Amino acid sequence: MRSILIIILALFSSSLFGQNKYLSLGTVENGICFSQAINYNGIRINLSDRNNFGKNDLSFSGFSARNHMNGISFAFLISGDSVSNGLKIGGVVARANKHNGLAIGGLGLTCNKLNGVGISGWNVSGDTLNGLFIGAFGVASFHGTIWVINGFAIGLGVVAGTMDGVSVALFSNIFDKQEGVAVSAINLAKELHGFQFGLINCALNNRKFFRWTPLFNFNLRKKSNL
Repeated sequence: MRSILIIILALFSSSLFGQNKYLSLGTVENGICFSQAINYNGIRINLSDRNNFGKNDLSFSGFSARNHMNGISFAFLISGDSVSNGLKIGGVVARANKHNGLAIGGLGLTCNKLNGVGISGWNVSGDTLNGLFIGAFGVASFHGTIWVINGFAIGLGVVAGTMDGVSVALFSNIFDKQEGVAVSAINLAKELHGFQFGLINCALNNRKFFRWTPLFNFNLRKKSNL
């Protein structure tokens, strides 16, 4: 009986009496962790995951705001880690200063810099987006325009400072500078270096009579006529 009790206690390596209080099913830094641990490998389960460094883990929480995450972060409300690598899922909102990998937000997805794939049930926003981005409502910032999109953007509307790649929108594509292909009902670009396909197309750097055109528009010159 004593040996069984020792084995059970060994399995639950805890730090409940220290400043960093958590319960670990495994070792102090490896296994299944309940509550917060500053450094941990394995599975984390808690209501709020804040201000810690996930080494390589799978995290389930109501709210996540970690300094650094490697692995999978699932938050029922908001997944808002500062720097994250891997898979990030926010039931309502997924956000990060920088994310590398796949990021999914139930309603919103916002990152200062996102490298990889971003999917949102409502809106994808950020400063620099590199990869594939899908927003049911649109790919645009809540506070203005995205500075740069490099890759493929899909949504009801796509708005950016610079678009370099392919943008497909149901209603409108609006860019300060577009390089590549834009497909939408309405395509607007202050400076176009590529192609536009839609009902109404506008390239303000084209010559006067070719700035507004139906069906398609293009500009393959390197220098603007603005």
